[in-house]
Amino acid sequence: MMKIISVMIILSHLSAVDITFSVDVSNEDLTSGCSPTVAGTFNNWSSAYNLTDIGYGIWETTVDLNPNSYYEFKFGICGWELEDLSPEESCTVTNYGYTNRFLNVTDDNLSLETYYYASCDISTSGEIDENWLLVWSDEFDAPDIDMTKWSYEVGTGNWGWGNGEAQYYTDNSNNSFIEDGKLIIKAIRQSYSGSDYTSARMVTKNKGDWTYGRIEVRAKLPAGTGTWPAIWMMPTDSEYGGWPDSGEIDIMEHVGFDPGAIHATCHNDTYNWYDGIPPPGGELNVNDFDENFHTYTLEWTESSLKWFVDETLYYTYSNTSSWSTWPYNYDFFIILNIAIGGTWGGQQGIDDGIFPVQMEVEYVRVYQGDGGTEPESSDVTFLVDMQNEQIDESGVYVSGGDAQLAGPAGILMSDSDNDNIWSVTIPLESGTYTYKFRNGYYDYWDGPGWEDANSLYDCGVGEWNDREITVSDEDLVVGPYCFSSCAPCENENSCDTLGDVNNDNLLNILDVVTLVNIILSDEMSDPCSDFNQDGTTNILDLVSLVSAILEN
Repeated sequence: MMKIISVMIILSHLSAVDITFSVDVSNEDLTSGCSPTVAGTFNNWSSAYNLTDIGYGIWETTVDLNPNSYYEFKFGICGWELEDLSPEESCTVTNYGYTNRFLNVTDDNLSLETYYYASCDISTSGEIDENWLLVWSDEFDAPDIDMTKWSYEVGTGNWGWGNGEAQYYTDNSNNSFIEDGKLIIKAIRQSYSGSDYTSARMVTKNKGDWTYGRIEVRAKLPAGTGTWPAIWMMPTDSEYGGWPDSGEIDIMEHVGFDPGAIHATCHNDTYNWYDGIPPPGGELNVNDFDENFHTYTLEWTESSLKWFVDETLYYTYSNTSSWSTWPYNYDFFIILNIAIGGTWGGQQGIDDGIFPVQMEVEYVRVYQGDGGTEPESSDVTFLVDMQNEQIDESGVYVSGGDAQLAGPAGILMSDSDNDNIWSVTIPLESGTYTYKFRNGYYDYWDGPGWEDANSLYDCGVGEWNDREITVSDEDLVVGPYCFSSCAPCENENSCDTLGDVNNDNLLNILDVVTLVNIILSDEMSDPCSDFNQDGTTNILDLVSLVSAILEN
């Protein structure tokens, strides 16, 4: 009898089909340490199956079920805390007063549609636009690191890789390896070649190099004071010169003394920590950075760099058509590493009690194409007149709350012809934007340099009297406005009538006498004295003025 039962059990497993359940909980508050679940009639509601995070807020699991059977089920946000579903929806059925999801199993394996939690709406998370085509990836599903895709940068570099870092990067198998289908980069406290720590720095240089694309890295980060993990890109060739002129793109940086703060930054000739303006960037808080995997994404097109975490856009850097701010039109390669200490990571020391620590990477994927479905944008030229201001040495900026305007630091403007009119042209998507001009670089909202809100009362909106523009499908020129004013500046150096140097609205002998005095004193004290408009006041202006008076 026992043999018969055993055979029946074995046969039931052999005939079972794989059913993959998945749910999107990106809009829900998860409990740390407690994963979403699924429960149903397939086990008489006796237990809940834990789901696995696969990214973009989607969790899934695969269960063996009997073919040609009907089941009801629900997802749970944590254990037996099951979802509330509305009756008479497309994905629900109500029996005996209970509303559940349902499925009919056939003879074939099946992956169910991914619905949002407590909803019959199908999830759109994790979908890659069909215009992005996968051109390179490493899923880390081989037993060893694929050296056709990766190389190592070994040693301590020049002054700790330019940052005073404390680790020695190795190609040793204890610092980087494959485990359970993931790349592990491990930082270890050990004495090695004069350093107190070892780690790994892996690069795709000359094995994976791209100009433009969508780069996705799904990773779980280390925690602890002194850690400085990074997912970033550097130029394959220094087309514009050495660092920072040829650029650097930091897809993700995290420093252990500020847990959860994910940073996006780019460096170039204008924006850098060496001899330029501190680089602007974005920041997003990810509380479970060290407990769960998250997808760190860069979308890089000819017009912009955009940073995402789990498809949440949190920073945009726009192309301003100058190599000094946009050297990102040549090949770059990917770098994965954990630094220890350094000028940023070590600002609050190194906690030696945390080691070893590791970064786990599920995959690295690179897509290319025509830029995906990037919205159409129009060129908006911002102009501000700074003639009445003492210009900060770091320059003048336009800044707004939208990521395209890079607030609070803003986007650097320029005054190429030294006429006190500062300008910048930015591609903006259609919509309404608030903004202000800022005298000086400050990367926090409540700092100095902003235009005076009280002076913008007549043209401002909101609590802070911000300026406002609406962008359509046509290019737009905004201004020039006088800084901290709703109107153009009054030009004290304007001239209504050339030659009328005594401002009596007449051209006569009195103007000739005054002009002679200006020439003899070698001063350009009146804007009307340059009668022939050659940029200087001299005897030629006197001759022209006399001729004009005689003609009248």
